[in-house]
Amino acid sequence: MSVFQPNLTSRLILQQAVKIEESLGDKWLEVGAGSGWITSEFRRLSDRTSRTYSISDISSEAISLALELHEWLSPGSARVGSGLDPWEGEEFDVIVNDIAGISDPLAKVSNWYAGVTCDAGRDGLGNVKGVLKKLREQLVPSGVYIVPLISLSDYSTHIELLEDTFMEVTVSDKKFWPLPDHIVQNNSLLNDLALENCIEVLEKYGKLLAWTAVAVARKPYSPLK
Repeated sequence: MSVFQPNLTSRLILQQAVKIEESLGDKWLEVGAGSGWITSEFRRLSDRTSRTYSISDISSEAISLALELHEWLSPGSARVGSGLDPWEGEEFDVIVNDIAGISDPLAKVSNWYAGVTCDAGRDGLGNVKGVLKKLREQLVPSGVYIVPLISLSDYSTHIELLEDTFMEVTVSDKKFWPLPDHIVQNNSLLNDLALENCIEVLEKYGKLLAWTAVAVARKPYSPLK
């Protein structure tokens, strides 16, 4: 299995986390971390020495690489597994979710996920739903959840899921970007997914645009909401 490389989404997550750094607690977890780039950069930019950092990814290759690259990681703070599974029974002040989150049919025709697991379902939300199902057991009541919102998934439903889970959800400005040619050439697939509300795209200036935003969610409802 290959290791997913940092991209625009990674940079937007990092920017948002740095922007609210002072309000974040001391126990940080990133799931779907790949080689740990977001966490490593955030740690480098943070002045708080009391914060501890943990990462996990479904790819053992990614975690092995992370341990090689980042001397501050230990096997106990860098684990292999799906979603929040490797951290069962533990709680965190900050959970960053960078697990694959675009429509599976698009992931399969893209070059973004070559050798990398997506398995996010046709609406791109399969992994998100898995994390949210366990989140309220593993995020402290005062905790913060940070997750990208990508229009190559069911963007509107993703926001609804967050609002069903948290009392406060703030969404950053959208960052628009042109779909690459290897995606645009699958026009019929794009149309089908859009008609099914599995993705959203915008045509402007003769180009097809997708977008990415980052949600910051606070105050999770109790599991019995």
